[in-house]
Amino acid sequence: MDASTFRRFFCTRLLSHLEARTIIRRESNPEDRRESFILLGEAGHKYAELLDGADEAFVKQYFSQIDMSVLEQMLETIKKVNRAIKESADTESR
Repeated sequence: MDASTFRRFFCTRLLSHLEARTIIRRESNPEDRRESFILLGEAGHKYAELLDGADEAFVKQYFSQIDMSVLEQMLETIKKVNRAIKESADTESR
């Protein structure tokens, strides 16, 4: 089994597992029946809501103690790091 076949096999099994647990659901693309859209299922929506609450609590507890200008500077730094990573990945894929 080559790497590409293994990746497809692994992804299919993973998606089937998540679908069985209602974390995701698949819908056929009406424009191309060979493709599927992957959407959150019932359990996936509940989990997303749980994460949203945890994120909000984390932000209130920790980020509320940091000056807004410092947070804005941190965000700009993260954006620069993300651009550098993307540029590096683009260069490596050529």
